[in-house]
Amino acid sequence: MRYHSAVLITDNVEKLKGFYTQVMKLAVHLDFGRCLTFEGGLTVWQPKADGVAARGGMRAGKNNGLELCFETEQFEADAAMIMAFGVKLMHGIAQEAWGQRTIRFFDPDGNLIELGESIPCFCRRLHSQGLSPEEVSQKTGVFIDIVKTYILS
Repeated sequence: MRYHSAVLITDNVEKLKGFYTQVMKLAVHLDFGRCLTFEGGLTVWQPKADGVAARGGMRAGKNNGLELCFETEQFEADAAMIMAFGVKLMHGIAQEAWGQRTIRFFDPDGNLIELGESIPCFCRRLHSQGLSPEEVSQKTGVFIDIVKTYILS
């Protein structure tokens, strides 16, 4: 047995396909019309109304207990691009307690998405702002040996 992907249930697969390819820059790996998988493992599925899943109660809509997380090395540029698309924001650019900058927003079906700086990126940024490797490790929770590797790369 192996893990395959997270699946977002939707009433409009084309709308989500457009969002994830245009806004989130994901490439489609497999497209079966009502079901498609993006490279990286996210799947979008529009079950038939009379199918087994729908009869079992599966419905499209907000997944309040789920957050899709994306990381980037170009946080400022990617956050600006996302905001330029006019997405509904949960919050604008914010810094988490551990130092990572994030922005959270919703896809067209109301699924929550986080875009954040990659771990190496925010460790390097914190160090460039004057924190010692030990202080970066303490703030972020990243092991000191890994912080040093990120700072030297």
